[in-house]
Amino acid sequence: MLTRKNRVSVNTTKPLLVLVVPARADEVNSAACPGETEFGSSALNESNRILKTATRTRMNRPTKQVRRDELRPGEVLCDHCTAKCCRYFSLAIDRPRTARAFDYLRWYLLHQYASIFTEDNDWFLLVHTDCKHLREDHRCGIYETRPQICRDYTTHDCEYDDGYTFDRYFETAEQIEEYCNARFHDIHSFRTPKPGLPILN
Repeated sequence: MLTRKNRVSVNTTKPLLVLVVPARADEVNSAACPGETEFGSSALNESNRILKTATRTRMNRPTKQVRRDELRPGEVLCDHCTAKCCRYFSLAIDRPRTARAFDYLRWYLLHQYASIFTEDNDWFLLVHTDCKHLREDHRCGIYETRPQICRDYTTHDCEYDDGYTFDRYFETAEQIEEYCNARFHDIHSFRTPKPGLPILN
């Protein structure tokens, strides 16, 4: 019961432009060139803006993900994770065997943040939503009183590696409809019958 997350990509091919200007605008000799003081101040502001942007970019740049076999003694995967297991929950659902059962699945997927996946022919409803007690540092806000399902969960085969794929994965009601129509060979499974035309006298 794993989910994939979007990864952040940073373009590092563009060169960083750094403007070298006096530390203070009043250090510029305005007598040598009228208006140079204003230019120096403007350039200084622009330089500061660029440097601040570059600093934020470096701070937000994702670091290389630590592999499981690279953990040092005393470390756990949670120290390097963004709490992926706390950002969804999944529930086992009955395997759909009729068009009516598939119509219920369509209803699930008409709601935001819901998807459906299968594993070994077992079907699951997946709801993408963060735990309300997840803190900004990706730690649990109720760790000492967390539910038993959280206590039982381990990092042995968790979502950390991001290398998991589903047997089947449905994100939209239209995907469920297409799958059902293909299975039952009926393109009208979910269509309302066309009303009959009135007879004109």
